[in-house]
Amino acid sequence: MPFDPANLTKLAARHQRLMQIRYGQESIGIGTDEKLRRILHFCADEMDVARAGLWRLNGTGDAIACILQYERGRHHYGTGPELSERDLPRYFVALRNDRIINADDAQNDTRTSELTETYLKPLQIASLLDCPIFAGGKLAGVLCIEVEGAVRQWSMLDISFAAAAADAVSAINEQNLWEEERRYTSILEQFDSLTGLINRRSFQQHVFQDIASAVGVRHVLALLGLDAFTAINDKYGQVVANNALKLLGDRAFRVCAVHGCLAGRISGDTLGFWLPRTKNQRQIDEFLADVRAIVATPIATVYGLSVSISGTTSVYYHLPEQEAVPDPILAAEIVLKNTKRDNKGGVGIFTERSYRQLQDKSRLVEDIQTALDHGHFSAWYQPIFDARRRFYTGVEALVRWQHPELGLLPPARFLPLVAEIGRSRDLGHFMLAQACGDAASLLRDGLDIGRVSVNLSAEQLYNNQLVAEIQTLLKMHGLPGTHLELEVIEEVISRDFELVNMQLSKLREAGIGISVDDFGTGYSSLSRLKLLPVQKIKIDKSFIDGLPYSGNDASIVRSIIALGRALQLELVAEGVENSGQSEWLEHEGVDYLQGFLYAKPMTVNELRDFLKKRVA
Repeated sequence: MPFDPANLTKLAARHQRLMQIRYGQESIGIGTDEKLRRILHFCADEMDVARAGLWRLNGTGDAIACILQYERGRHHYGTGPELSERDLPRYFVALRNDRIINADDAQNDTRTSELTETYLKPLQIASLLDCPIFAGGKLAGVLCIEVEGAVRQWSMLDISFAAAAADAVSAINEQNLWEEERRYTSILEQFDSLTGLINRRSFQQHVFQDIASAVGVRHVLALLGLDAFTAINDKYGQVVANNALKLLGDRAFRVCAVHGCLAGRISGDTLGFWLPRTKNQRQIDEFLADVRAIVATPIATVYGLSVSISGTTSVYYHLPEQEAVPDPILAAEIVLKNTKRDNKGGVGIFTERSYRQLQDKSRLVEDIQTALDHGHFSAWYQPIFDARRRFYTGVEALVRWQHPELGLLPPARFLPLVAEIGRSRDLGHFMLAQACGDAASLLRDGLDIGRVSVNLSAEQLYNNQLVAEIQTLLKMHGLPGTHLELEVIEEVISRDFELVNMQLSKLREAGIGISVDDFGTGYSSLSRLKLLPVQKIKIDKSFIDGLPYSGNDASIVRSIIALGRALQLELVAEGVENSGQSEWLEHEGVDYLQGFLYAKPMTVNELRDFLKKRVA
């Protein structure tokens, strides 16, 4: 039956009151329990009933307990009994199926009559109105309205109001679940899931807090960089490598227990240790000795394998009398990198020279961020020569950066920093867009550019939106997929093979060429390589440099050529700089040659002139 206008007005007023209890000024600063008490009190008063209670289902859903109840006559809050599905099967069926149980005559209603002897009669309950409460999208319990004495016929106004009150309780439950999940997620975000150590971000926060709160005190930061850890993964597999890292994390925890320091996983193969408020040099020496001892003995991993891992250490002293660096972790990383290069397995100390390097690096990082945000990088193009048909068949897009003060910088100067600050995907997308736009422009001018090859970073390849992004770029510029080739470095195909294969297969279906860059340096699995939709492999420049005189380089290149032929792949040699290299490679059957001997990297306008001369 429809409500009359008076009842609609009354229901609206009750809804407004429920909202005030949940969100209004009076709710600020009060906890969940107090909000629930106020809702029950309001329900009992407004509906003129004996009791209003909240009942919660257990985890398995086969029992329900009264967790909070308001008795109107005594103005008393309390709890109630627990009821089991074993004793009340029909009632639990009604809970799940009917959801709202409006039992006017509760003792004779088939849904609630099982409650008569154990619950209804002892409390003189004549009528029940149960409305469902939800949490996390699932039935979590009921709001139960109870009438004593005479039987009451529940009106639509009663049912609608009770359902609204139950919805208010459900909303409070959802808010609590969200807050609990947020707290849990916040905790997880502070830790490395593999080792259990805190992650870099949380570690850095602790470092900054200690420096700010303990001015004029000496602190020590040590980084332990694992040497050639990727070789462990290549030799024993990911399971053993991950287990070794976890066990190293356990050793790091023991160092913390002894010295009261903080340990974290700074990067994939680097552990960090922070000893604040040091007392004397002896304490520091013992601390550093124990850090170094973490890799002094072999690690007994899964499958009974004993793994030996060496480590290089860098140390940053935060001294009261010395100018503090903006980022102590970055400072220690610079020292670690230099020490690994010059004295692998040794110890490096942060110095004034290190500080100047850090300042230079920090400035360059800021400039990189600005250049990425404002599109200051550019794509240059190096033509690729077809050794069999004796003409230029395509170009490779190479990133260049015209720094406002330092001039034109080679990729080796800035690409590692781009990766370090997590912007490889941004730069990769820029290069893709630039190359597609330039290639389309040249084609519109009637210039045959062939395929333009663009490098994909690991971050791009592991991005689920990559295929859609590339399809959008091709459509935007009107460039056929057959004029684009994507290069992936050998290392990335040995990680998430299923994802890599799926991404590359979809791109290949669009007519896009796929090649493996820097082949011979990444130790990829040949069994995986042959399953990928790859057409070319590019022989890394480091193997070309010694040709034709280096016997080792010649043997390696011949092996790569034989592998390419066996897998029916085309071969590209990079870094061809003299006629001796070119003649040797052509004699051995390499398909394409790329290097300064044929053409240097050039701007798009220079490439336009280069292609016009070929036409002429």
